[in-house]
Amino acid sequence: MEIILNSKFFAELPPAQLGTKVKSLGHDGLDLCVRLGHPVHPGNVIGYFRFAEGDDDWKTLDRARRDLEKFGFHSEKHGVKCCYYTHCGLCIGSNCAGLMHLIQGFDPAHVGAYPDFGHMALEGEDIAMGLAMLRDHLCVVGIKDGLQANAPGEAPPYQPKFAKLGEGSVQWLDALRVLRDRHFSGPFSVQTEYGMNAGEPALERIACEDAAYLRQLAASQGAD
Repeated sequence: MEIILNSKFFAELPPAQLGTKVKSLGHDGLDLCVRLGHPVHPGNVIGYFRFAEGDDDWKTLDRARRDLEKFGFHSEKHGVKCCYYTHCGLCIGSNCAGLMHLIQGFDPAHVGAYPDFGHMALEGEDIAMGLAMLRDHLCVVGIKDGLQANAPGEAPPYQPKFAKLGEGSVQWLDALRVLRDRHFSGPFSVQTEYGMNAGEPALERIACEDAAYLRQLAASQGAD
């Protein structure tokens, strides 16, 4: 099993140091985050295909598919795979069901699915059913835990929140069992999202604990 770490809270590190950092935290590789102030940022890479209130959903989807077709072409040309990430909210492909509307018909060798368990939990999508929809497109999974947390004074009174692995709504044993049964061999990308104010040293400690927690659960399921 490969466990990789998302770089969102390590913006201050240049690319040459990111690999050393994530290795020291017990992870096998790096998932580069696309954000302002990071080495990869919105000015040099495309973001999500978004839905705006009032849009015609199917026309928006058709435009997104035409753009994704170009990514598939370049993926094949350069021998890489374009992976689309499930992000809850007003994003095309916000869950596995929506994602399959976007990528259905593309070659899984060039266009892959990147579901995030935390966002799936916030969307209320069942893990087994969602991953079954993705079939051969499934190539990497996002490791994040989420829940609807009590937020007094807010409307609605429960708001989405991310948490340490095992402290949210994701049923991790079920998730790992489903992945094992589907013979999944791709990387696990730990998102390190626990609250936007998390920073060193707490961030590094929690990232280490998450990696250890995931490996312990995987071992209990007979995974390497």
